[in-house]
Amino acid sequence: MNSFSGSLAGAIDLSGLQNKGAAPKASAAGQKIPGEWIVEVTQSNLSAVLSTSAQVPVVLAFHTAQASNSEKLLTLLRRLISDYAGRLQLGIVDCEKEREVAAAFGVEALPAAAALLQGQPIPLFTGAPEEADIALTLEKLLEAAANYGITGILDGENAAPVAPEIPPLHQEGQAALAANDLPAARRAYHAALKENPRDAVAKSALAQVDLLERIQALNPLGEPSGLQQILEKANAAPAADINSHLAAADVEVAIGRPEAAFARLLDRIADNAAESREELRKRLLELFMVVGSEDPTVKQARRELTNLLF
Repeated sequence: MNSFSGSLAGAIDLSGLQNKGAAPKASAAGQKIPGEWIVEVTQSNLSAVLSTSAQVPVVLAFHTAQASNSEKLLTLLRRLISDYAGRLQLGIVDCEKEREVAAAFGVEALPAAAALLQGQPIPLFTGAPEEADIALTLEKLLEAAANYGITGILDGENAAPVAPEIPPLHQEGQAALAANDLPAARRAYHAALKENPRDAVAKSALAQVDLLERIQALNPLGEPSGLQQILEKANAAPAADINSHLAAADVEVAIGRPEAAFARLLDRIADNAAESREELRKRLLELFMVVGSEDPTVKQARRELTNLLF
């Protein structure tokens, strides 16, 4: 099963690549959030569901009445997520009725499940895995969410949070990222920066696009094994092989392990001569921008970088 986990199983984990302008700030631990535990997701309420995912992890279940195992998966998810009493939200997408929503998430096989953390989609699995496997996936999702301060609890009331107003160019960029159209995302965020050169959200989004383009170049087939090979090569490489370590740091951020990426680059900065250290420092700053300046791992790594350089 391609479950959400710390391993390389499944697609690239974008949980660390949140768009800072796409959703409200993460909730305080255990804070009550207005909203239902289970919702039918449509084109009209999708932005509200994305907003919820900044405060409560959302599991999206894609199905049709015709797809084998769809009812089995929905039954399991309804029961398991209801047991969490608001710590997770289940969003049900009828792909026959909501084809635009399914297309936005690149759904190719049904049934399928994905997660949303801070507005970013994370593929979980296709088909209908065993209940124990789904339960483990949900636990891993909650662990990952907690790392990013997403620990709200839905109150179960029929009151969706108000979606924040997002500038049109940012909406365009978000839609392009969701469709994995990186050139279109780059154009949209460049246009946003042209309008406002101090647009921090657009700068961060462009850093995300840069990272995703580097990952695609490193692993053009998109195979999890390709990412694993990059990490294994770097782990066996000497400190002077900075290209291997730069590639591995990109992969680690892309799969939701920013602390490992930062530690790797900080170690290489400590080990290498001035010229190589500057290249490593620049990449580290780029990855800080991807993860977000308010993230605790970024704050800690920035302090360590300052100590190393000064």
